[in-house]
Amino acid sequence: MSPPPSEEGLVAWLRTATALRSGGARRTLIGDDTATLPSGQVVTVDQQIEGIHFPAGLAPAIVARRLLAVNLSDIAASGARPRHAFLALAAPPEFDHRAFFRALVAACDKHGIALAGGDLALSDKLHLSLTLMGERRPGDGTLAREQARAGQHLWIGGTLGESALGCELLRRGAHSRGTGVVLPASFSVKGN
Repeated sequence: MSPPPSEEGLVAWLRTATALRSGGARRTLIGDDTATLPSGQVVTVDQQIEGIHFPAGLAPAIVARRLLAVNLSDIAASGARPRHAFLALAAPPEFDHRAFFRALVAACDKHGIALAGGDLALSDKLHLSLTLMGERRPGDGTLAREQARAGQHLWIGGTLGESALGCELLRRGAHSRGTGVVLPASFSVKGN
């Protein structure tokens, strides 16, 4: 059995395999982290899986905000404004669905997004997928990584390494409480 392909390699293969014929030329709908449909709508989908993207037992509100944030960054990177979201949620029966939905709806409201539908299922562990649709302002062109040129500005949403630091803190025993983080008693910070 061969090793699984890298994400980049698989996406490159998919771009070729799914290219559409258009006036004798081939073009693909698959973009960087988004696809721009012929209608001009921009679409992205990201999933979060318990134990892979976040630790088991993470507060439902944090999971909700994280799920929306990864999709928002993709829509923003393509130069679009988010408009509609579709959620697929598979969760254990004891999962606090209401806390999750309160946080997700509040985060959607903050960004002008309507939660427009989706699917719910039971599962032994939490698995979420959010599809986010956005639109560009009339006259705005498509933004893609391959169009970037030397001398252009690079905009970053948030602090570089913040997500990795959060994962490391959780791995070392930190946990969320309300809107804060509780560090374990054994945690120490080494100075420079």
